[in-house]
Amino acid sequence: FLEPVFEAAYKELGNTDRSWQETLNFAMTQVETTPLPSAPPELVGQGKVYIFKDPNLEALPPVQKAMIRMGNINARKIIEAVKAFHAQI
Repeated sequence: FLEPVFEAAYKELGNTDRSWQETLNFAMTQVETTPLPSAPPELVGQGKVYIFKDPNLEALPPVQKAMIRMGNINARKIIEAVKAFHAQI
């Protein structure tokens, strides 16, 4: 019922390279596949921001870096919620 409304709004925003559903699936997959480190990652200051010392972590997509920054306990809760939602749609 709502998918056509979401798709129209998504296209109205200028997103024409893929459908709303494809974008949603891509975003959920990025969250679900976030590699969580076994220990808190080391950060280094770069001006007014901190970046991951490990270049492999710093090269991750923004959503995955945000997931890592919130800590494994919180990240796992979000990953599980996204997986459950993804399985339902």
